Amino acid sequence: MKNSKLIILLLLLPFLMFQCDSQQISKESNKEDSQIKMESSSEKSNTCEIQCPYCGFKKTEELPTEYCQIKYECENCNKTLTPEGDDCCVFCTHGTHKCPSKQEE
Repeated sequence: MKNSKLIILLLLLPFLMFQCDSQQISKESNKEDSQIKMESSSEKSNTCEIQCPYCGFKKTEELPTEYCQIKYECENCNKTLTPEGDDCCVFCTHGTHKCPSKQEE
């Protein structure tokens, strides 16, 4: 009985190791994506690529200079995006660049 459990464990070990490695790779990839987004958001820009959190659709938009846009409708899935947390607009939350008023701070 002990030998059969050991054999099963040995057979499953490569699968378990692969699963752990893939989770680590996924975590590192998410960290890199966040860092790229943070780096690009520190550059001043009058355009911004906004990404829908629901369907992943991306579109480059002109940043409004006179106001903060608090609603944005995704062209692909028609869901309404809104700011999250302390962000003042949808570009600060879902975009590659913050809005012009935040870029100046």
